[in-house]
Amino acid sequence: MSVYGLLLLLYMLSYGQGEESNVVKRVPYGFPVYKVLHTFTGGTDGGGPIAPPILARDGFLYGTVTGGGMGFLGALYRVKEGFFELVVSFSGDTGYEPFSGLVEDKNGILHGTTRFGGKHGHGTLYTLNPQTKKLKVIHHFAGGGSVSRSVWLARHYTGANAIA
Repeated sequence: MSVYGLLLLLYMLSYGQGEESNVVKRVPYGFPVYKVLHTFTGGTDGGGPIAPPILARDGFLYGTVTGGGMGFLGALYRVKEGFFELVVSFSGDTGYEPFSGLVEDKNGILHGTTRFGGKHGHGTLYTLNPQTKKLKVIHHFAGGGSVSRSVWLARHYTGANAIA
């Protein structure tokens, strides 16, 4: 189980089997109760959340799912209490199986990676503008042992983004 904390709330992501799997939860700090924000069905709404969601500047939690979506190649979603939206489904050309989490830059643009797909089949580095909901591939990984298929993005304390 992955946990992402912010202020007095914890956001939890469960992946696996059973009643507590494939859900995004909001957990009030210090209380043994939680509220399910969304349960993924594995269908067109997505399935297989791996990385923890991030709380973006617009107040939504953004995250990725490795499966499901419109083409069943993974998707990017946003959620908050009482609202869920599949923002974009990956197509193969844009990459597929977005295994890593997202980072937000100082301009509010989200950055992420996929494990497979793109021009060379070894994944992509992409950006998403939450206002326009437009996904843009900014790099196609060529493979050849120079990069792992599951590249994770990290955020430095200075606010600069880096590939880790």
